[in-house]
Amino acid sequence: MPVFQPPDTNPRLSPAIP
Repeated sequence: MPVFQPPDTNPRLSPAIP
């Protein structure tokens, strides 16, 4: 799990991060 995730750039990897 990455330390920082961009604002929902990859919905496949990051499911809708607010």
